[in-house]
Amino acid sequence: MNCCIIVAHSRPEFLSICLEYIEKADNYNDVDYIFALDYGYDKDNLIFIEKFKASKKFLIETGNIYPLPSKQSYNVLNALIQTARTKKYELVYYVEEDVFVGKDFFTFHQKIHDNELELFISILSKNVNEKETMGNNLNDYYINEVVNAYQGIGSCLKSNGILKYIEPDFCNEYFANQELYCVRHYPNSKLSNRYSEQDGLISRIHEANKLHVAFPCVPRCFHAGFYGYHRFINTKIKNLPLQAKIDLIKETVFDPQKVFKLIINKNYIFDSLPCNLETSHTHAKKIN
Repeated sequence: MNCCIIVAHSRPEFLSICLEYIEKADNYNDVDYIFALDYGYDKDNLIFIEKFKASKKFLIETGNIYPLPSKQSYNVLNALIQTARTKKYELVYYVEEDVFVGKDFFTFHQKIHDNELELFISILSKNVNEKETMGNNLNDYYINEVVNAYQGIGSCLKSNGILKYIEPDFCNEYFANQELYCVRHYPNSKLSNRYSEQDGLISRIHEANKLHVAFPCVPRCFHAGFYGYHRFINTKIKNLPLQAKIDLIKETVFDPQKVFKLIINKNYIFDSLPCNLETSHTHAKKIN
């Protein structure tokens, strides 16, 4: 049995569309869904969780345990650890509220892990650290051993890998001072000290243990969140009604030129490029 953790906080408009695409994915109803709602979450998220058609849905409502910047990291890591500790699930998919997934998102992850029994994580978004494409065959994937390969965009981990590699760092010392913890416990890391939130921690774990990360040659999901945490746009979107926000996202996110015009920091366009979500495969094959 597998499960999917969906992290949400203050953008129910993105969550609504995220869930629409999950409902279109092959075998989506074979997965349990765990919604990790961070402290202070927008109650409108509950509207879309209630409408979501999956048969098994669970909530983790994270308390006000750690202040910023540890707050978000705790919500994410707590959901991963608590889910893995149940020992109920073989695979744990991880989708944030602003990630839109393709038709074969779940099934291609599964086939990669079936092939790669020792794999730490598969990530089905575009590898933002690879400048060149690795091909266009929908059946192909590759193993990346680059230091900073991890990205939390449409990923999938084995439960036993979460407990073996991530759980040891799930501690008060880390959440009390993330940057200092990473410097102390990963002194040989090539990563910037400032890169210490949950993605930075998992990247250091991957780096220190020389773990393998699998990427598809053709992405199966993308980061649609062109505004939100640390990301600002030149439109006063906060004042819009919820449905108007949903409409704006749908009208904008699949057109990079429209996104580029709205975002203030133009560099963020590179990890928010859309991909084809009508993907399918017959098998999964590793290429070199």
